[in-house]
Amino acid sequence: MSRPVKKKLLLVFLLAFCVRLVFWIFIINHPERAFDNDSRGYLQLAETLLESHTFPSILRTPVYPFFIASVYFVFGKLPQAVLVFQYLLDSVTSVIVLLLFLRIFQDTKWALLAGFLYAINPFAVFYSNMILTETLFTFIFAVASYWIFAFSCDKRKLVLSSLMLGIGALCRPISLYGVFLFMPFLLFAGRTVWRDKLISCLMFFLVYFMILVPWCARNYQYYGQWTISTADKYNIFVNFAPEVLMGRDNIFSLVQVNTNDLVAPYQARMWNIARTKYGIDIANHSAVFDDPILAAALTGEGLDIIRNNSLIFASARLLSIGRVMTPFFPRFSILVGRDGTMLPLLSLSMPLQ
Repeated sequence: MSRPVKKKLLLVFLLAFCVRLVFWIFIINHPERAFDNDSRGYLQLAETLLESHTFPSILRTPVYPFFIASVYFVFGKLPQAVLVFQYLLDSVTSVIVLLLFLRIFQDTKWALLAGFLYAINPFAVFYSNMILTETLFTFIFAVASYWIFAFSCDKRKLVLSSLMLGIGALCRPISLYGVFLFMPFLLFAGRTVWRDKLISCLMFFLVYFMILVPWCARNYQYYGQWTISTADKYNIFVNFAPEVLMGRDNIFSLVQVNTNDLVAPYQARMWNIARTKYGIDIANHSAVFDDPILAAALTGEGLDIIRNNSLIFASARLLSIGRVMTPFFPRFSILVGRDGTMLPLLSLSMPLQ
């Protein structure tokens, strides 16, 4: 790699880090600004890992709490320190994006533009300032993507990519589908014979599942379920079923860019069912889904609503793809502790009112 390219990599890294560090000024004395509903659960699991070396959850996967616990072990229980490490990881991600584009397109200008756009991306900046899995997962997935494009005939890079993708699944279970995104590349890229391609695919799958199987076995031992997480059940009850109820009352609500506020009353209705029908204490929503029996019961409630409104559910899922393509702007006002008319300008889109 030439010296000018290395200099550009450093500049992209420094730009990304400085942009993210700006918001640390507002958070350093108010770490609660970096929390949302899931953040406290991750922090509690990290503290439990440090204090008792246990992980009392089947809903959450271990990678992000372990990341927090590692930072806590060195620097003490400071969420602000976790954020600084997230800034570093996300700044490295911007460099990986640059390198990935350089490898694919062999054009320094396009690669530099890609790295620059990620460095100032408002969503990446926002989530690097939140105690959530997004930043760590994006870094892991970016590394896995770079190695899969770089592996060619080097099986070590193939193994490393599969290893990172498996770790990514234990950070955010949604990346379970990532292995299928990489399969077409392994099968159709390059000019190697089909026998070698099939061996590469088999090796990729084996390493990937070697990472996941011990965690699934652990969940089966302690919770009686061979699964990575009950997050799918949680989503059915907390997200999908309330969204269907919302669409049933007002079908036009499904086309909103930001439905978070609109769906909240319907989520409350679902939790009211949990309280009145099953006597569930809803003070800690996430903890409910650490109980496999309660999780199954609540999932059944959500599935009944979905089955009875299958057309609305299908429409909501299709429209959610559109919302991903036109996301609501990050709420930077949360980070700085005040509303500002200029903050929406940091975003790429505006929410519908």
